[in-house]
Amino acid sequence: MKEQGLYVKAGAWYLLGNAVIKGILYYFVFVFTRLMSAGEYGLYSTYLVYENLLTSVMGLGLAQTVKPAWLAFQDRLSSYMKTAALCTLASGGIFFLFFWVFRTQIQSSVKMDLVVCLFIWGNALCNCFYFLMSQKSVAENKYRKYIFIEFFRSVPQLFLAYYLIRFSGTISGFEARLAGHTLPLMLIGTVCLVAFLRKGAVGKEYVTYGISMGLPLIIVGLSQTILSQSDQLVIRAFWGDEGTGFYAAIGYVGSILYVIMLSIQNVWDPWFYRAISGMKKEAGGQEARPISSENQEAGYREMDASALARKVRMVGFVFAVPVCLMMLAGPKLASIFLAPEYHQAIRLIYPLSAGWMFQFLGALIMNMEYAQKKTGYASVGIILGACINLGLNYALVPVYGYEAAAWTTLIAHVAIFFWHLAVDRLVIKSGMFSLKSMGLILLPVCLLLFILL
Repeated sequence: MKEQGLYVKAGAWYLLGNAVIKGILYYFVFVFTRLMSAGEYGLYSTYLVYENLLTSVMGLGLAQTVKPAWLAFQDRLSSYMKTAALCTLASGGIFFLFFWVFRTQIQSSVKMDLVVCLFIWGNALCNCFYFLMSQKSVAENKYRKYIFIEFFRSVPQLFLAYYLIRFSGTISGFEARLAGHTLPLMLIGTVCLVAFLRKGAVGKEYVTYGISMGLPLIIVGLSQTILSQSDQLVIRAFWGDEGTGFYAAIGYVGSILYVIMLSIQNVWDPWFYRAISGMKKEAGGQEARPISSENQEAGYREMDASALARKVRMVGFVFAVPVCLMMLAGPKLASIFLAPEYHQAIRLIYPLSAGWMFQFLGALIMNMEYAQKKTGYASVGIILGACINLGLNYALVPVYGYEAAAWTTLIAHVAIFFWHLAVDRLVIKSGMFSLKSMGLILLPVCLLLFILL
């Protein structure tokens, strides 16, 4: 009970901290849509897509291995983190050499000048160190540290960018936003790197563990970025920076659900990994042995697959509530926060919100794939969704405009969800994610989507 109380407390802190941070962020979305043109706003959003794409590859998938590494190495986690940071630093050096050799071709491809491309590289590297530290804080349940890091990374850049836009007459809105984004990120990335290098020892076993588990997840991370953000690149190609700005602004409003999802996952994922680590599935997949004595001493009670399945349903219904509220109240929220020129895109909140629901349920199932070390299935699912999204975007966005991108994203998340559901039922056979229980969770969301259209 004491351990459960700790997780409830952590969940409250995650939700409260993220709510405050993202609340400030959403207020500044309202501010920046009035200070920047839709074209400048769209250009900055496109810059972030390129930065996130490079982060996904440069990080070698190591951030996604931190939670499993916590279980594998326990008191040697500092050594693992130091090794992961040095591997990331080496990766950053290789990517810089590649960029410098092919800088002309890269500039032509992304349609941005050399300085901006260098910012993409530097910020992506700092993002990698930040994500390593963030995941370490979550794995160790150090919620105050996580919130502090997230606050320092997110909030100062907003005030700095606002100051530069309002009081500097020599740079554009895009340049001011980029400068505000870069300075705090580079500072916190450097601090995280130094913190990693101060503790632990580099070991071959950590390199082997991280690279063997992380490299397949590069495809997952890259595909996730393509799935969530490639639509902005396609919109920019066919409808310019202004269309990208309209779509990105509505996406920011809908991403309130991401804040809630992240808060839930930051509590659920470590708890799930600890619970599942002590369960050994017997033949037939119906029963499980009690969890380990070590976890029992930490406050966990015995739990079989059916008991864990009930908790899965509970957490699914918990997230369905804010999704439904967003579909009902999101358009009004967007009309208040965004400048009038963005109101033409407000109806996109409906499919984008439904997409978050399918994404959340897919992530719940994917945790089981990670726990069973079947990361290849997770990779296939994300790649499938990314290909569907990218293909449909190129087919539909030129014809139906940027609005089509919201629906292609929903279709892709639906496909990924059913892929993970099939893997669980046919391969893992956990018995925790029945079609009936998933359908009951999705029913109110799907009904609202049908009614509101």
